[in-house]
Amino acid sequence: MQIPDRLAGANVYDDTEKLIGTGEEVTLPNFEVKGDALSGPGILGDINTSAPGQFNSMQLQIPFRTVTKKMAAMAATQNFRTLTIRADVQLLDSTVGVVHAPMKIMCRGIPAGINLGKAKRGGPMDAVYSLEITYIKVVFNGATLLELDKLNEVFTIDGVDQLAAIRANT
Repeated sequence: MQIPDRLAGANVYDDTEKLIGTGEEVTLPNFEVKGDALSGPGILGDINTSAPGQFNSMQLQIPFRTVTKKMAAMAATQNFRTLTIRADVQLLDSTVGVVHAPMKIMCRGIPAGINLGKAKRGGPMDAVYSLEITYIKVVFNGATLLELDKLNEVFTIDGVDQLAAIRANT
């Protein structure tokens, strides 16, 4: 049995270039379903329901220790950008001890802006670059765990097409 422990290391890439000067944590997008309240006679209260594959706005936020030329250039365009996080996941294996497995999170979207952070003598600025996500794919140890493509109606979890029944009926 393997128990996930932590990320032992990670890097952020813009296409194939490693982004240097990023902060300690990348804020990954939140998969918050887009829903409405279902209520009426015979229903005790509200039940929030949603349509499969429908999610609210999603953003990836990458911190930079200071504002950089690369960060400004990334925010300067309305063209799609691809950012990839490559990480090493440390696991505790009950038979051999500590083992490692690769994780890759690929995100594509439109620049949503930059936060210049703060100006403190002797300290980091904690600037943040934000990307509005239209596509995300999470691969762990060679297996695709999750893929969402908002513009091409793709939503799979652990290899299972979550929208197959909807596409069959439309």
